[in-house]
Amino acid sequence: TTSYNAVTTRKEEVKITEQKLIKNGSIAFETKSLKETKAFLQKAVSTYKGYISNEQIQDYKINPTEILVVRVPNASFDKLINDIGSQVGEFDSKQLNIEDVTEEFVDIEARLKNKKQLEGKYQELLARATNMADILKIEKEISIIREDIEATEGRLRYLSNQVGFSTINITYYEHKATAGFHFGGKMGEALEDGGMGFLWFLIGLTRMWPLWLMTALAWYGIYKMVKRRQKRKLSQKTIQQN
Repeated sequence: TTSYNAVTTRKEEVKITEQKLIKNGSIAFETKSLKETKAFLQKAVSTYKGYISNEQIQDYKINPTEILVVRVPNASFDKLINDIGSQVGEFDSKQLNIEDVTEEFVDIEARLKNKKQLEGKYQELLARATNMADILKIEKEISIIREDIEATEGRLRYLSNQVGFSTINITYYEHKATAGFHFGGKMGEALEDGGMGFLWFLIGLTRMWPLWLMTALAWYGIYKMVKRRQKRKLSQKTIQQN
């Protein structure tokens, strides 16, 4: 009966607790102007009291790309994505993920409450303790409990941050059409690529210097051995003639 009541109470506690949701999303789209899109996104994020936590620029020749990691209040998650969709028209990709961490929140808060109550009891024992051995033992237990409390509070802060602010990864790019074939430009690129290839070839040869040294020593040894044999044969022939 006690177990059933505890489970029932726990379920009721989860139901009456405000739902805790972690929302994450990623969108990608093409734009005519990286600069104009960046300005629009900065304004939209600021309007919803969010901020850009990370920014990457990939300067490709054909598809220059920018990637923004945006943190926005949970309540504005859908609104911001809808505003971007209205501006863009169509996403190349769109992925949304919602994780319900309500029960984990309840568990952590309950554990934290119990740990603090236990710490309080040990503090009372410490205040009454007179024996040094008992004092040291109690202080050790308090230290362990305090570490658990700090770790639990850290997890709770992390979850609160994730619940309070949603994360959106925004990737947008320009598609620059390649111009027609230009002999001069292509020849220049070919010379540049060829020069780099030759440079890397020389670097590769240089890195193999131990092999070249061993090969040279081997050939030198063979050369000396052949010379000695030729000299020996010539000496033998001269002796035979005499």
